[in-house]
Amino acid sequence: LEQIVATDVIMPGDKMVYEIAPDTLAVKQFLFNTVLDKDPVDGQVQFATIPGGPNYAATTTVNVPAKQLSAKIENFQYVKQ
Repeated sequence: LEQIVATDVIMPGDKMVYEIAPDTLAVKQFLFNTVLDKDPVDGQVQFATIPGGPNYAATTTVNVPAKQLSAKIENFQYVKQ
């Protein structure tokens, strides 16, 4: 996978990473690190593809370790119509 990295996007020290499949140019994963109310926050979005269709965010995870908080959202059973 190829990576596109951006830093200091919203706040100093932020980091975003897009991982892209070089053969299709499809985004496969998005990772981020930032700070919210002085607490570190990290997350990732993993993408999947509907057969013959578009990519979608299959799994989204956000973690705030200082608050002992983690959220995971899963999307599945998409059908191309």
